[in-house]
Amino acid sequence: MKGIPTWVAGWVVILALAGVALGLLELLNPGSSGVLSIDTDLESGAVAARSWGGRSLGLGVAAVVALLLRERGAFGVALAGAIAREGSDLYAAIAESQGFIDYALPAVMGAIDVVAFLGVIGSAWTSRRSKNEIAPPDGPPSMESMI
Repeated sequence: MKGIPTWVAGWVVILALAGVALGLLELLNPGSSGVLSIDTDLESGAVAARSWGGRSLGLGVAAVVALLLRERGAFGVALAGAIAREGSDLYAAIAESQGFIDYALPAVMGAIDVVAFLGVIGSAWTSRRSKNEIAPPDGPPSMESMI
């Protein structure tokens, strides 16, 4: 995948599958994914679940597009969105004083997202450095090399 580390591509596949599947589940039937700890019997809970589903679906689609494009920039954008999602989920869990699992899941996924993002940046950096380190020719071209 044009210099993308295999493990990063694998992680983006997981983000794509989970985002699309969980997003559709929550949009179509709030609370059905089992991931959210909200009361979907209340109207506000159902709205929150659908909103979370839409956000997850959007980020899953971004990951699918990154996989289809096979470009570092697309992977970077998909992972940046995932980092923002996990950061906001972690902030919400802390602000609402939720339980350990509500802290742990976004923290672990966010850490993996950050490491994967750094992997994409590192692969771009390595690629650019190798392009800039092409050695000049030893001397002027000869007649034989020009024919």
